[in-house]
Amino acid sequence: MSNQSEKKSMKPMRGIPEADAYVRRNISFVSMSHINGHYAPLLRCIDGRRGANPDRLGGTPSEPQEGSISFMGGGIGVAALILSAINVPFIERWKQAGDPRAESAQKCFAFERVIDCIERSLGGMSGHTSDHSLDDPLACAGCGHAMALLNGGYGLGETYRTQMTEYLKKLKERALAGEENVIIDVYHGDHAETAALRLKCTLSFGEFLSIPPTDGEMSVFVFSEHMALEVLARIAGLLYEEMRSDFKDHGISKDEFLAQAASLYYSHVRSSAFKLAHDFPVYDVQHPEKGVVEIHKSDLRY
Repeated sequence: MSNQSEKKSMKPMRGIPEADAYVRRNISFVSMSHINGHYAPLLRCIDGRRGANPDRLGGTPSEPQEGSISFMGGGIGVAALILSAINVPFIERWKQAGDPRAESAQKCFAFERVIDCIERSLGGMSGHTSDHSLDDPLACAGCGHAMALLNGGYGLGETYRTQMTEYLKKLKERALAGEENVIIDVYHGDHAETAALRLKCTLSFGEFLSIPPTDGEMSVFVFSEHMALEVLARIAGLLYEEMRSDFKDHGISKDEFLAQAASLYYSHVRSSAFKLAHDFPVYDVQHPEKGVVEIHKSDLRY
């Protein structure tokens, strides 16, 4: 693996001038057609340590991508959020109410069935670890968001949490074996982020905004808000269609399931960002017309 762990002092992003300059020298406007049903290679964590072509478990450094979609934990984070959208509003609520649907749903929405559909819908699986965690058996040991999921955060529930842990052990083995569609990047060094960027795309323009979390001069957390919700709705929707009869048998409509997933996305963002970027300045990158962006100081505080 390349030595990317040499410490370099990052410049702070103190205000709009620095944020505007960072965005304009790093932004890409990526055609939606570039996705072509393969989300996994584009899904990357919000982590500011991610370089343009990070090392990859079991292979050569990842090829520089034409754009990326920043989602907490990458593809692993998408999978975990969808599992939480089954568990929190339905299985856990039914358990607390003594509703027999809880036990039935845990069997119908078995981890293996759900994760298999998610992997096929994403076109693989993606996530990251760090150079500090290479000896850990988990594929995502260096990802703070993923580890928080496994330690009881974000509503996975005990059953899914246990199964996710075993899945991530096997995922590391698959990555090390060189499985093409399993993309586990290795991030180097320590966190040096000083701000957060919230990308608010206008998807009707047929393009999405992509900004890397570091360019070697500055490091930030990046939240691809609208694209993250688009991916989530797409993958959760495909899961619903594949398991439509099971959802209907448990009285869950597609609209309700997608709404719960979207609500949990915002909840996960708040929780993760509070831990990682508490009191950091947040800048909204608006997309008022095709090929154009505007940068504003956000009213949002993590």
